[in-house]
Amino acid sequence: MDAAKWVEKGPVNKRWMTELELDASAPDGCVSKFVQALRSQTMMDFVKKVTGSEFEEPHSTLRIYRLTHRCYTVLGDEDAEQYMKDGLSADFWFYFGKSNWSEDAGGEVVYIKKDEEEPVLRCPPTVGSMALVRRDKDVFPFLKYVNHCAKPDPIYVVALSVYGLVSSSNEEEPGTSGVEQKEEKGR
Repeated sequence: MDAAKWVEKGPVNKRWMTELELDASAPDGCVSKFVQALRSQTMMDFVKKVTGSEFEEPHSTLRIYRLTHRCYTVLGDEDAEQYMKDGLSADFWFYFGKSNWSEDAGGEVVYIKKDEEEPVLRCPPTVGSMALVRRDKDVFPFLKYVNHCAKPDPIYVVALSVYGLVSSSNEEEPGTSGVEQKEEKGR
């Protein structure tokens, strides 16, 4: 992954990330095969099965990040408006790397709900794990600043969001957070 083409993404008032340029990666490499699998109909069928939801005009976003010291994203009003417009989603976070960081290093994905002060969910960057979050349209994610406690070895994050989910017949009960999480940790 170190030899791949990475691009720094800004502007600094919104984010500072290093993102893999997906079109520039080798077409026969393992990363490309993983990307193909995530973009496949089989993946869409999997999302339907694990979320219990149907799709209406499905679309997805896929990004691969290299988390290092000083990476972050900021959630602005225009981001929140876009999440509201995009509607329900299934967010997948896959974490790869050589070693985990201390909890104090940052880099966790934090989900907040509109008009609430406390986060509803935190997904720490745990190497060899995957987080699946079924996210309501009024719940928004951002990446907490990666500070000086992060190890020199980066953590790679594959972020897939599938939009167009339609609410299942059992609507959210009052008092729930609007977020469901499943986590699978590798061996």
